[in-house]
Amino acid sequence: MSNKSKQLSNLLKDPELERLSLSLNTPNFFSILGATRAELRHSSFLAWLLSPNESHNLNTIFLKWFLREVFSSTKAKELDEFSLDSLNLHDIKVHREWRNIDILIEHDEFIVVIENKVDSSEHTNQLKKYSDDVVKSFPSHKHAFVFLTIDGENPEDDNDKDRYVSVDYGFVKSLIENILKIYEKSISTRIQYYIEDYLLILNRHIMKTEESVEQAKELYKNHKDAIDFIIENKP
Repeated sequence: MSNKSKQLSNLLKDPELERLSLSLNTPNFFSILGATRAELRHSSFLAWLLSPNESHNLNTIFLKWFLREVFSSTKAKELDEFSLDSLNLHDIKVHREWRNIDILIEHDEFIVVIENKVDSSEHTNQLKKYSDDVVKSFPSHKHAFVFLTIDGENPEDDNDKDRYVSVDYGFVKSLIENILKIYEKSISTRIQYYIEDYLLILNRHIMKTEESVEQAKELYKNHKDAIDFIIENKP
């Protein structure tokens, strides 16, 4: 048996490979749709959670916690997190792709813009265009602007840095985990499955903190040559 064949044999016999395979083959709604890192799909699911009148029956829970995070920033100069409880949030409209903006939250008193970046980077003057469009289109509203990225990056332009609140997916992950923990008994089993599936995708493909990621790293460390050889010769 050649050295490469022996390395491949050791990889196949490693029980961690079987564990990893079983973990990855567990049915997941987002994996089935091929939406693990699809920016549009993440934006659509977040817009669904943010909308108080959607079928998740979370009412304003996710929306209110998300807005508190945004309004607590000094960059959201026109808005105050402590005023949220006195506002009626049930009639809020959550728009997708309004003038190419990923998510736009419309309230009678304020507008919140969310620009979501998973794998792509911002385009030239993209954020400035969005903020200018919103201020011009909703002149009587208060405004807040959010730059949502995996690691909470700041926009590139200095003016955008002063205007956009940087939010990371770690906050979204923690927010979903808290909601599942606190409101578990009031969420239907079906909706809970959807949210848990999304949380798994966040942990595995966005945050890279899920158990299977560590399994993969350990397997690669122990069988680097064999795995590199497989990648070089994959069909």
